[in-house]
Amino acid sequence: MNKRLQFGRASSILVSLPAVALWLILCVAAAVGDLLVLSAAFAFLFLLSGAAFLWGARSIRHVTLEVACSRTRLYPDMETTFSYTVKNDKLLPLIWLELSQGIPERGCLTPDETFERYACLSGEAQGQEAAPDAADRPAPDAYRRTFSFVMGHETLTLRSVWTARRRGVYRMDRLMLRSGDGFGLSQVEAPCPPGKLPQVLVYPRSVPVDISLFLQEQWRQSAGSAGYQEDMAVLRGLRPYQPSDSWKRINWRMAARTQELKVNFYETIQPLSALFVLDGESFCGLSADYAELEQALELLGSVIARLFRRGVTCGLALPASRRYSAVTLPPVEGRSAAELLGLLAGYDCLAQHLFAENGDRLEQCAPSRFDERAVLTAASEAGRVYLITCAPDGPVHGLVGRLGAARVTVFAAAGGASSADPDLRVVPLRRLAKGAAI
Repeated sequence: MNKRLQFGRASSILVSLPAVALWLILCVAAAVGDLLVLSAAFAFLFLLSGAAFLWGARSIRHVTLEVACSRTRLYPDMETTFSYTVKNDKLLPLIWLELSQGIPERGCLTPDETFERYACLSGEAQGQEAAPDAADRPAPDAYRRTFSFVMGHETLTLRSVWTARRRGVYRMDRLMLRSGDGFGLSQVEAPCPPGKLPQVLVYPRSVPVDISLFLQEQWRQSAGSAGYQEDMAVLRGLRPYQPSDSWKRINWRMAARTQELKVNFYETIQPLSALFVLDGESFCGLSADYAELEQALELLGSVIARLFRRGVTCGLALPASRRYSAVTLPPVEGRSAAELLGLLAGYDCLAQHLFAENGDRLEQCAPSRFDERAVLTAASEAGRVYLITCAPDGPVHGLVGRLGAARVTVFAAAGGASSADPDLRVVPLRRLAKGAAI
């Protein structure tokens, strides 16, 4: 009963089963020895610890917790509302009840004043095994909200507004209810089932981008056509004539028969799709806060979102990361921008601890590890392939050669707009930022 709970709390050793048994034995021994005052003291400790033990063990029974989220897909600076519903489905009231949950990683979300932040006792609060040097590390934090006197068969509803601060994923898998006896000696936890908890994705920040390069390069469109073409052999239907319509589109046969001007409109040919390949590891080690990687993800996410709004299907290839293995989503029909942005929200490069306390770089990053077979297959379904990298002649240049340098465009964050391969087109990554100098 005195074991440490997930968020670093523990029951008093006075209410453990060995302690309760000890008080009883001492009480009986004192009574046998005719030590009535001492026997009464041990009897009091036995009754107190026994009552606290039973009270605490049964306090959380028939108490349920449900949580809902108004919006699970956010951009930074957007808000979402978490609704917590706590039900005490038994007759006995709760003297106190505490709702606790872990801090979102990297502070991607922060709550309003509904929750208070507190320091836990050990790394166990984060659902991790305690490291040998855990005592020397700062305690991880958590959020909590405490309720007093929850009556029998009472339902509490708590709403909290959370604000997205930066890109990330919040897996709310450590939501806990804690209660215990009224003396504060015993306490127990009950987790909310992980399958009933929402997962919140904070996408990379949306920034103004220029996508004209993609449209011009893939479909060689004229100004104002937005990359779309019409198949004049496939007539989709007729619509009423508008003053801005060309006279060549008027259906003269219909006009002669009905005396009404109708305009033909034809099947639209969708633009060729695009596959984006992110060389994420090449951005690591440039600065301690990975600012270059975040800027690249913001530009990439904004370009993908805008292309989807234009009807362009995009695919995405990411190397192995700390969250998942190498993943490739080909640009197929039915693909949505939310799928790709969700992957970008959770991407964390493998390289860690690249800087010492004085800011010196400690090691060289490893090359990005792609599922090359999946990337090559996805590239065969795309009109163009775009590689987002730090330097055009980096370690993934071999993958570019297998994709075909003539159909790959490289967006490089550093190293200039040049490459050793004359067939490879290299464009500065800053070119994607709307209004940037070329």
